[in-house]
Order: sequence, then C-alpha cells, then structure tokens
Amino acid sequence: NGVLCERPAVKYAWMKLHSPEFNVDVMCTLLKVSRSAYYAWLRKPVLSAKEQKDKVLSQELKHLFIEHQCRYGARRLAKSLRKLGYTISRQRMHSTNDYMSPVEYESALKAA
Repeated sequence: NGVLCERPAVKYAWMKLHSPEFNVDVMCTLLKVSRSAYYAWLRKPVLSAKEQKDKVLSQELKHLFIEHQCRYGARRLAKSLRKLGYTISRQRMHSTNDYMSPVEYESALKAA
C-alpha cells in the first residue's frame, strides 16, 4: 500500500504532507513525478469549476427552500432557479448533493 503505485494526485498530496520533512526535489525523483507538475498541482484551485457552481447552486436551493417555507418541491425549485437566471434541470438539481440534508430539512421545518 505504498505511494509509489498511486496516481500523481495522491503522490502530490503525500509530498505536500511530507514537504517539511523531506526535500521536494528528492521526493519528485523518488516518486517519478516532475517538480513543475507538483507545483502546478499546489496552485490549482481546490474545487473544480463544476464543484464551485454546484456549491453556489446548493446554497441558492437551500435559501429558496427555506424562503418558501419548505413547501417547494423539485419542480417549483427548478422553476424558481430558472427565473433567477440559472440553467438547470431537476436531475441536475438533485445531483448537487441534494439541497438539504435530513437534519437541515428538519430544522428548516421547525423554523418555518
């Protein structure tokens, strides 16, 4: 279960974790990754563009759900989002990690 056979992203994460202990040049050589690729990986955003959009969408869904007193279902929420300028289907809405966890749903119902 060593790092040597893992994909580059796993190697980079291991290198970042151990960079205070070991020289980056030596780790790159031993793990057979390029130093420039490692530093590019360090600079890249943590979330992909889709993940960032999904996060914003999820927050907007949660806001709309609570704003409409927990009465809007998937169709009405999707329609409300379209009015706000989002391009979304109900399937995409559900793929954004569901806009409410069961705990959030229960607390929203109590607040409404």
